[in-house]
Amino acid sequence: MRIAIANWSNRHVGGLETYVANVSRALADAGHDIAFWHEGSAPSDRAPIAFPPQVPLFDAGRDLDLSFESLHTWKPDILFVHGLVSPDTERKLIDQAPAVFFGHGYYGTCITGAKTHMFPVARPCDRVFGPACLVQFYPRRCGGLSPVTMWTEYRRQAARLVNLERYRGVVVFSEHMRREFVRHGIPLDRVHRVEPICDPHPEVLRPGKTVEPARVAFAGRLDKIKGCRLLIAAMPEVQRLIARRIELVIVGAGPDETACRRLAATVMNAHPMVTITFTGWLSRDRADAALDSVDAFVLPSLLPEPLGLSGLEATRRGVPVAAFRAGGIPEWLEDGVNGALAPADPPTARGLAEAIVRTLTDRRILASTRARSADAHATTVSAHVKQLESIFEQAASRPAVAGVR
Repeated sequence: MRIAIANWSNRHVGGLETYVANVSRALADAGHDIAFWHEGSAPSDRAPIAFPPQVPLFDAGRDLDLSFESLHTWKPDILFVHGLVSPDTERKLIDQAPAVFFGHGYYGTCITGAKTHMFPVARPCDRVFGPACLVQFYPRRCGGLSPVTMWTEYRRQAARLVNLERYRGVVVFSEHMRREFVRHGIPLDRVHRVEPICDPHPEVLRPGKTVEPARVAFAGRLDKIKGCRLLIAAMPEVQRLIARRIELVIVGAGPDETACRRLAATVMNAHPMVTITFTGWLSRDRADAALDSVDAFVLPSLLPEPLGLSGLEATRRGVPVAAFRAGGIPEWLEDGVNGALAPADPPTARGLAEAIVRTLTDRRILASTRARSADAHATTVSAHVKQLESIFEQAASRPAVAGVR
């Protein structure tokens, strides 16, 4: 099968691009012809995604018409689309061939894509996207205060939702996201949940520490909505409840890093038994090594995570996870078994602290996390590819939707 993978950028921005890189190589290894079409090349300070040398690259940022012409000449059997900035460009792209969309987030179902109210407190939003969202935008502080931005993003997401109706298949990682797209009008038989890629890790010896300090980790983009500030604010309460030194290791970077570092300094000055370390982004090997050295992993996102893959990967290495009970997280994080869930409506520092303490002090959680490290909610790359192949074959044989060829 000739599969053209499409994304808004050709650079590593986050987990989405890591997935694109991994699945491209896996599909090529499975004998498929792969091409990559991208809308742009931002941000310029990030490394380009590495593709096998035989993969043709179509750069719409340099010449949109030429990229479509080259893609048409290449004659893909299927387009595997991961999200674009421009709905107009997306509409033209999915006119090229039968298309399948991967719903990594709240694409077309929320003005900001965060699905979270921020006022009077942060809490998940379960509203179906529509004009009423405009009424809630300012009172609930869903985004910024600019009416121009609000209207621009509303129109963009509305256009994306129209485009979603024209795809022959939508792929998601969780039942939560499957329900999200179905309730926004995508037919049930066109929304497919696949198991996330999580290759088996080598067995990691985790004897359990009884000496100071207790160590917990966060890994991800430092963005306000990801909850890192809330996690930092929770650390003094964690230390008080466990009555021993504690270290928080923060792996990642992002627009909220300065505020996080400032808060961390304030917390450490006031609480000498708390240490907070920032590592920046790490290579996969170094990130795994950091994960293997901690007692618990924390996923403090304020938004209802579509899946929370970083936490799932932690459990695969025998590390218990503390997170809020929202989005797709409860599908793989079983409270009291491989971690602890905190109330999410609203998410609070106190609730998160109590969940972290349970992961550090409940020996049953640590033992069962180790025993369940080959979790059923994860699969190998080759098994994941077989799931995609079946979806692509269905999409290619499905009748065109609303003018899609």
